[in-house]
Amino acid sequence: MFYFSHFITRGFTQFIMLALWWYGEGFWLAIKRFAWLEKRDVSRIGVHVWIRNFFVPMFHDYTLIGRALSVVFRFFIIIGKTVNLLVRTFVRLIVLLVWITLPLLFVAGLVMYGYKFF
Repeated sequence: MFYFSHFITRGFTQFIMLALWWYGEGFWLAIKRFAWLEKRDVSRIGVHVWIRNFFVPMFHDYTLIGRALSVVFRFFIIIGKTVNLLVRTFVRLIVLLVWITLPLLFVAGLVMYGYKFF
């Protein structure tokens, strides 16, 4: 009997500690990772470099057609890279939302279905 009660109290304590870590330090680590990934992607994709060089002719072709093609190509490249960044940010926000709601869904499942949940 002692082992069963010890198991229940220790399990409950561990469950509470997991919840405290999940919404405390774990959530802070997830946000820091999110910010680091965003900063890394902005640096790697380099939209700011393409915008800075928007009117610089590509391949040093200073003719009118070369300048026009350069602007058109860079315009579509900037649009594509910006959409890429927005999609990555949206997916990361969804993952962060799942991080927040996952324990709540687990507890709701335990409350609604009880022992039949396992």
